[in-house]
Amino acid sequence: TKMLFRMRYRPFANFTGQISECYMNLGAFGTMAMFVEDVLGLGIRYAAMPMRQMYIRQSAHGIVDYTHRKFSLDVRQAIQKFGEQNLPEKITKWKETDPFHEFEFIHCVKPYSEYKKGAYGPRGMQYYSAYVVPECCEIVVEGGFRTFPYAFGRYLTSAGETYGRSPAMM
Repeated sequence: TKMLFRMRYRPFANFTGQISECYMNLGAFGTMAMFVEDVLGLGIRYAAMPMRQMYIRQSAHGIVDYTHRKFSLDVRQAIQKFGEQNLPEKITKWKETDPFHEFEFIHCVKPYSEYKKGAYGPRGMQYYSAYVVPECCEIVVEGGFRTFPYAFGRYLTSAGETYGRSPAMM
């Protein structure tokens, strides 16, 4: 518990600022989303996700386990996030002339159908992950997660509802 709290409340983790944004979304929209990322060599990083970017599905047990996130990055940000070598030429050609030119990306995370417990690499991950550039019809990065990386909260749901209802809606 002490180690978890030490990691969560480090300045790099950004948990405190991000959880307050999540609570704001929960009160306004009835649903909140936070992306929990393990940045290699730096630790856990929390990021509140705008609900306008999130498309969610739930399992037969009512647990959100499938999501698409549609968002924009400028060329400079895309290179920082994915590395120039992973991006389509259509994006990297803007590097010198207009590094702030924006492109849409989609992040898909879903249960991995080829998951095999104990396997190494992507097959050993319970969740498949892919970042896609729809304009280029290309997958930028493929990978996986051992656990679902998005934490969702829903204030109030009725039977069969995927998205929550908020006090503001009521």
